[in-house]
Amino acid sequence: MNSTIIKKKKRQKIKVITLNLKSCSLTTLENIMEFFRTERCDIICLQELDVDTQKFKHNLCQLLAENYGYYSKFQKSVKRHKGGYEGLSILSKHPILQYQSIPYQHFNEKRFMQRIKIFHPELNQEISIINTHLDYMDCNELQLQQLKQYVSDLDTPYFLVCGDLHITPSEIDQKPDTRGFLNNIVDESFTYTSKRPKEKLDYIIMSDGLLQSYKY
Repeated sequence: MNSTIIKKKKRQKIKVITLNLKSCSLTTLENIMEFFRTERCDIICLQELDVDTQKFKHNLCQLLAENYGYYSKFQKSVKRHKGGYEGLSILSKHPILQYQSIPYQHFNEKRFMQRIKIFHPELNQEISIINTHLDYMDCNELQLQQLKQYVSDLDTPYFLVCGDLHITPSEIDQKPDTRGFLNNIVDESFTYTSKRPKEKLDYIIMSDGLLQSYKY
């Protein structure tokens, strides 16, 4: 899990959290709900969100939206062998002005990226937020290239990319084609995971446009 608070001026901020729910295998749905209740996020990006599985019988995206007043989008991706499926979810405290779900052209398991556009009244700015979960096998680099191309074609300089990229900081240095795209990583701390607490795979990346106007 990664989180950040982006500020423009005093009292003007947007709080963003990205979380791969597979890392929450040692906790309960009630604990996850309570966590998000206390965190009071503007934006939540979730990956590997189980629906109708042994772990989660309900759609966490729907529960968060109904209980805590979020606008939400859910994208089904992978069917589970033991029943149910997993997907991506993006939630916003601010109305979603535009939404896209884009499949990756190359995959071992079917993968997507989601994008929403919101207007944040305190920041007085339209911002795009992209949520994604890349493959961990040989398609990772091809998906990373597609993600890079997608954000370079966006019609706004103000965006965030959030999600599980399945790539470590040391691997980023070995990929010169994507190094520039990954330069603006917000948080260099380790990913919070129950099984690998000292590994970083989850990122929040700010666009150059945001970096020029905001701090975190």
